[in-house]
Amino acid sequence: MQDILDVKVDVLANGSVVGSSDTVNLQPDANGFFTVFVHNVDPSLLVTSNTGYELVFSTGNGAYEVLRLPLTSVPFAKALKGPAGTDNLIAAKGNIGIGTTAPAYKLDVTGDAHFTSSVTASKFYGDGSALTGITVSTITMLNGSIAIIPSGTGGSNNNYAISIGSDAYSNYDRGVGVGYSAYNNYDDGVGVGYQAHDNYLSGVGVGDGSSWNVDYGVGVGPFTVYNYNFGVGIGGDASYNYNSGVGIGGDAMYNYGYGVGVGYFARNNYSYGVGVGAEAAGNSNYAVGIGAYSRNNKPYGSALGTYSYAASSSVAMGSYSKANANNSVAIGAGTINNSTGTVSFGSYAILTSSNITAAKYYGDGSNLTGIGASAGDNLGNHTATMDLVMANFNIGGANLVSGGSAVFANGATAASFTATGAALGVDTAKVRFTDSNIILSSASPSQSGGLYASTHVYVNGDLRATKLYGDVSNATGFPAGDNLGNHTATASLNMANNQKTWALAKTDPLMLIRSEPVLAAGFLVGGGAAGQAVSRMAGLSARAGKPSLGARRLTASFGNTMVRHF
Repeated sequence: MQDILDVKVDVLANGSVVGSSDTVNLQPDANGFFTVFVHNVDPSLLVTSNTGYELVFSTGNGAYEVLRLPLTSVPFAKALKGPAGTDNLIAAKGNIGIGTTAPAYKLDVTGDAHFTSSVTASKFYGDGSALTGITVSTITMLNGSIAIIPSGTGGSNNNYAISIGSDAYSNYDRGVGVGYSAYNNYDDGVGVGYQAHDNYLSGVGVGDGSSWNVDYGVGVGPFTVYNYNFGVGIGGDASYNYNSGVGIGGDAMYNYGYGVGVGYFARNNYSYGVGVGAEAAGNSNYAVGIGAYSRNNKPYGSALGTYSYAASSSVAMGSYSKANANNSVAIGAGTINNSTGTVSFGSYAILTSSNITAAKYYGDGSNLTGIGASAGDNLGNHTATMDLVMANFNIGGANLVSGGSAVFANGATAASFTATGAALGVDTAKVRFTDSNIILSSASPSQSGGLYASTHVYVNGDLRATKLYGDVSNATGFPAGDNLGNHTATASLNMANNQKTWALAKTDPLMLIRSEPVLAAGFLVGGGAAGQAVSRMAGLSARAGKPSLGARRLTASFGNTMVRHF
């Protein structure tokens, strides 16, 4: 079909032109229909209900009429192209009715309506039971409640209460009951679960029969009841936790005053006490018991391990460990400490990357390492209260060993020894020097006892002794006389076939004064030069009143002269 171009559109009221639009082009589709967009017509022209309106399409600047379309009486609708380029349906005035000649609303549709896009409204009224796919972000209750219950079940709520579930009823004053027979939750109380009821004053009960949780108390679990005043019970029968107490676990109950019990039957923890483990109970006043049956730990005590126990301000670590004394520590399975202010270790070692400092250490330190020159053991400042037993081990590297006495069973090695005790000195069976060929030991009785040297002894100084024994033939520096004249003999002088010679001044008489006889095979008196007169010599004489020499023959030789006496 052919397009009709430059078509003039006039608006007629009762046959008179009251307005005209811009020229349009009529472009029929395949079925001969065309859409007309009227531009720049003032809608206020169409305001009188008793006026007949027409649209007249013509060509040749109005000379040739192509089409005349009558418009219905006001109110009616028309399609206009808006100045912003949007297509709007604008009513001249009043309401628009579809399927009705008396629309009561701006849009009044009699019959079903179908929309392929969204419907937006500030508020919807009517039955919405057949609606699907409804997503609700906020439900605002205006002086009312919400009850979502199966058809045919009971339920009554008021004052902003919410009841969800069969027979969820009598929840009021902002109370919430969710679950079968979740009822009577009020004053901001919440009950969730089968017969979760009577939770109030912001109390929360979650679980089968979780009830009577009040005053911000929380019960979570079957039959968690009577948790109140900020108390929390979590677990089957975790009940009666109050005053900010927390019980977590089956029958974790009666925890109060900020006490915490975690575990089956973890109960009666109070005043900031903590019990963690089955029957970890009765921990009070900041005490902590962790482990099954770690119970009744005293104020500020901390116990870790099954059946562990700590007294006040004490620590016990390990199963069955007991720090029974105040301010004590027991570490290791089965370790028991009954002493105040001490630390006891059991069969387990301690590994630390830092230092351990103590006023005193007790116990076996045989496996300690790093003790020596680098660290120092401070034995110099130690006052021993018992013997130091080396158990067949040596003392090495000592700069000085000083003491009243020292006994070495297997010898002692040192650069030097200094004995300051006049009575004992160095008391040892053997002294071994660096040279293994030099050994000093106690001489045998047959060797007159004393000091025995296997080789020579060199003394760079005086050698003093009461008596010397042995061969001194190579000795030098002995004095010229031995002072035998002032010596009182206590035994006979046996010359053993050797002669006795005296060297005297020429004028000095030689006198041998003896109270007892002097026996000899012969006597030789010599002196002076050869041929010297005997008269120059004192000769031999007997002491007054004593017998002469007691010999039957006396021979005296003076130089080359011999005198014999019979």
